[in-house]
Amino acid sequence: MKRILLSLCILSVKTVSAQIIPPPGDTGTYYIRAKETKINNTLIPLVVIDGKVWGTPLNAGQLDSLITAQQPKQVNVLKEKQAIEKYGKPAANGALEIVTEKGMSNLVKPGEAQNNYEVVYEKPEQDASFPGGDVAWRRYLERNANAQIPTDKGAPTGIYKAVVQFIVDKEGNLSDFKALTSHGYGVEAELFRLLTKGPLWLPAKQNGNPVKSLRKQMLTFIVETDGFEVTVEGGKPYELKAGISNIITVTVDKTADEDLEMSLSAGTINRVSEGKYEIKVDKPGTVLLTVRNKKKNKEVGRVSFTVL
Repeated sequence: MKRILLSLCILSVKTVSAQIIPPPGDTGTYYIRAKETKINNTLIPLVVIDGKVWGTPLNAGQLDSLITAQQPKQVNVLKEKQAIEKYGKPAANGALEIVTEKGMSNLVKPGEAQNNYEVVYEKPEQDASFPGGDVAWRRYLERNANAQIPTDKGAPTGIYKAVVQFIVDKEGNLSDFKALTSHGYGVEAELFRLLTKGPLWLPAKQNGNPVKSLRKQMLTFIVETDGFEVTVEGGKPYELKAGISNIITVTVDKTADEDLEMSLSAGTINRVSEGKYEIKVDKPGTVLLTVRNKKKNKEVGRVSFTVL
């Protein structure tokens, strides 16, 4: 059985009950152990793709699948009043404007003339923030974060850091969402959901005045498997360094080391001693380690490593 720890850094539409686990010495990263719950009744927004009204998904699952399938380059969220003014009564629950790569070609390109524009601050004096600060943010995560997403979608053991960029306007509305990572397994889509479902943010300030600003938020999923542990000696969890020797320790409950068989999607892996293996990878990126029980001809587990 897989265990999922959800680590969210200053960020962040299903509902999951979870327990906050603050690691010793941590400075802003919280881990959440999720518990299975039922999805609450959720108001599903009207979906608009590349300027054309698609309709309203039947449930949160269909909305998740739709966002994932479209591979959006930009997502704009309109709250109820703004959405109704633009799309009428069908948008009573808000609207989600999805812009795909094809749709991006119709947008104004950098350098083109724009009569009406507003400065977007990348580094304002005071950043936009979630209302209520860290305490309110943690409570919001407890009620809304779906930590099961990567496991439900078959993610191997490992760490998945999803990053999304978006704009917070002077009123605290969020828009122009853009995924800066592409891990898949639903982590980017879950991050989109958490942001779009949430309340208005506190806008950034410049010279004491509210301004439109750019934000980047990170959502980190840690996927672990009971009875199967892989650690990196002298390094961070699930992180390897390119061009050098990396020593890992592999432990599988009730399985002898000689019964294990290792394979790597890129690079080489060699047994060093009991439970210890040497991995060498030439280039940065992601590599997948697959561990099998030769005696039972059965896969024990897979691990995704980030190579730096």
